[in-house]
Amino acid sequence: MPLNINGGVIGSTNINSSGVFTRAIVDEGLILYYDAANYSSYSGGTIWRNMMGIGSDLELFGSLTTDTVGGRTAMNFNVDGKYAYKPAASATFGTKSATFEVWLYPAASELTSGDRGTVILINGGSGQYLSWEKGSGYQYSYWYSHSPEGYHETAGTATRGTWNHWVSSWDYNSGQIFQYKNGLTSGNAATQGDATPGQNINIGRESVGRQFSGGIAIVRIYNRALSPHEVYQNFIAEKNRFGI
Repeated sequence: MPLNINGGVIGSTNINSSGVFTRAIVDEGLILYYDAANYSSYSGGTIWRNMMGIGSDLELFGSLTTDTVGGRTAMNFNVDGKYAYKPAASATFGTKSATFEVWLYPAASELTSGDRGTVILINGGSGQYLSWEKGSGYQYSYWYSHSPEGYHETAGTATRGTWNHWVSSWDYNSGQIFQYKNGLTSGNAATQGDATPGQNINIGRESVGRQFSGGIAIVRIYNRALSPHEVYQNFIAEKNRFGI
């Protein structure tokens, strides 16, 4: 049975208000799902709720709240010190494979100096990290305590002042991390391991030098690696919402 979130079905084909068939997002392995524009996920205040219903709601810091960013509703990281955080999440993270997915809008300028802006970080163990490289706009991904370590980047450059769809998919079976921009593969690199994963969820900021600047509308985390077809399906399901 597909999940029903505030009237919207995920994991199946859906019919929108105009009677047009649309492809819905993939739900298999989806453990964390935050949507700034969905009342079931954010209704004001300091809590950003996980719509998968397994706890792991994020607390908002620095007066982080929603705003219109690039014409869309998003969490607006427009001041240093704004971030969303959950220690010791109740979600079950995969130790061997995982996928991070985000719709983000990098601001025209940075709030702080430093090399990267944190987008999604699972830490407190051997966690995964997805960040924005402030100079080049590259998508950077990292898998702590996995071999080989180091930042893995591709040509999936995000454009400032526009909405971008990014996915990092860690596939243990192939020993690769695959990165995608706007539904298409932007490259892959070798990384593999099965160490204990992190449990703390951090969105938007790791430190003063790694503050993300801009809007983040949707965050999804899977405990498995999505296939290229599934990544593209998710992109197609939401690209019109973000004017792509």
